[in-house]
Amino acid sequence: MKAFIFPVVISSVIFMALNCFAESGQKDLSRNAVNHPHLIAANRLLQAMQFRESAKRQYQAEVAGIMGKLQQSNPNLPGRAFDILDEEFELVMPKVVDAMTIITRGLYQERFSVTELNTIAEFYETQTGQKTLQQLQIISSIGSEQGKAIGNHFGQEAASRAIQRIRKEGLELSGRGG
Repeated sequence: MKAFIFPVVISSVIFMALNCFAESGQKDLSRNAVNHPHLIAANRLLQAMQFRESAKRQYQAEVAGIMGKLQQSNPNLPGRAFDILDEEFELVMPKVVDAMTIITRGLYQERFSVTELNTIAEFYETQTGQKTLQQLQIISSIGSEQGKAIGNHFGQEAASRAIQRIRKEGLELSGRGG
């Protein structure tokens, strides 16, 4: 029974997130009806950035990570259970991508004018702009991994020094009570 608690929690979180996105999207749509050129420019930018494809890849990576952790923590869960989870996550993916698109479009509209959005889109529509997008994904991925390694290294250094100081002051490490 414990093995099925995690998927229920995941489903609940996704449901709540989709509801929040849907509410934001409704507000966004009313704002866009008044500001049509802004909507067109923001959509142009998202298309030039291949945002929907990127959001889909990001969602799939997140689901794969969740599924991997679920498999590790529940090794006796039948394979069919994972198939069902995978199918259900796949079914909600279009809703997640739509919600992410609405939110991101709104964020761009809040921060850039129509002219600025079109200028940025023009760049991303070029060959150099497309190469920039591809390389930014790679650079971000590598940077994220290196950032984790650097954080772990310096985190261990800080923890080691903290333990030495705690011991030097005669504080007890075994409990948090005081």
